Amino acid sequence: MSARYPGGFITKTPTAPTSSSAPGIWTLDQAMQNQKAGNWPVPITYWIGRSTNASASQFYGNGIVQDTSGNTYTAGYLTISALTIFLIKFNSAGVIQWQRNLTGSGNCFGWDLAIDSNNNIYVSGISTNSNQEGVVVKYNSSGTLQWQKKIGTSGLSSDFRGIAVDSSSNSYGVGYANSRAQIVKYNSSGTLQWQRKLNEVSAWYGAQVDSTAANVYVGGYYQTGADDFGLIAKIDNSGTLQWQRSLGTAGRYTYIRGLGLDSSDN
Repeated sequence: MSARYPGGFITKTPTAPTSSSAPGIWTLDQAMQNQKAGNWPVPITYWIGRSTNASASQFYGNGIVQDTSGNTYTAGYLTISALTIFLIKFNSAGVIQWQRNLTGSGNCFGWDLAIDSNNNIYVSGISTNSNQEGVVVKYNSSGTLQWQKKIGTSGLSSDFRGIAVDSSSNSYGVGYANSRAQIVKYNSSGTLQWQRKLNEVSAWYGAQVDSTAANVYVGGYYQTGADDFGLIAKIDNSGTLQWQRSLGTAGRYTYIRGLGLDSSDN
């Protein structure tokens, strides 16, 4: 059995190595050795980006997006003296362009990110300052902080697990507030447009805006009795629920952690 790549084959059948200028048969071992030596017969078209911090005891990436120029952005959290949100930009060759850390007086978690048509980056997460608040942060493509918004109520927990952006750069943060699923809309300037919550014990984990920017689809779960059911809902851009559907079986736990849309907005 062999695998075809531009310029030759990789096979488990032993054979004499081929020169980099002539396509041929390579064993996997030969391919790895020649790649390490820089003799792979075609240009390497991938990279592995890595960021480290000698002061960080943990480093977790939770989301990734790419812009129209092939730059890649990843967000998550790291621990230095406290948990800190990070956002990193890699260029198309995998070279770090910049890294931004966002701290508070407590712990900060970065859960998800999204990008708009102007390559502004939006990160969702949590800040545990005086109380746990949901956070949405906007950076431009140069890594300059545009605005930071928090939502929460003293003594109650709030969290943004997912985020989506429409064609007008409105952002939708989704998560939970006081054990109830919440979705919040901000305009491009970070001004709160509306906030909606479900009545059940529930949470949203992911969001996608449709091709018309008229609706947001959200996925998560809700609890009834001792059972957790997966939940998906359609909400228009004014915050009005269009429909919701549950998925699961009594006696089992079902969660929807992410979702996507096809070209027909299914």
